Amino acid sequence: MENVTALIASSSGTRSADVRILSNDNRVPAGTLRAKVLTLRIEARLGSWHPDSDDAPGATVPAFAGEGHAPTIVADSRLH
Repeated sequence: MENVTALIASSSGTRSADVRILSNDNRVPAGTLRAKVLTLRIEARLGSWHPDSDDAPGATVPAFAGEGHAPTIVADSRLH
């Protein structure tokens, strides 16, 4: 069995209502793979998610964000 180590940082620099969660279509790989070690630099954040449209009511939910990027949620369950 492979060892897994995870470090998740929480960002509290902005209010959750100010952070808009984007849709992630899973077309861009996350992290880097070197010598059988996958390194992901992600943050767990709260943000405003509007799954129906930008003008529709939203909800404050947790989401992951790549370091320095907006948080995203996979909104399409199909594999690409």
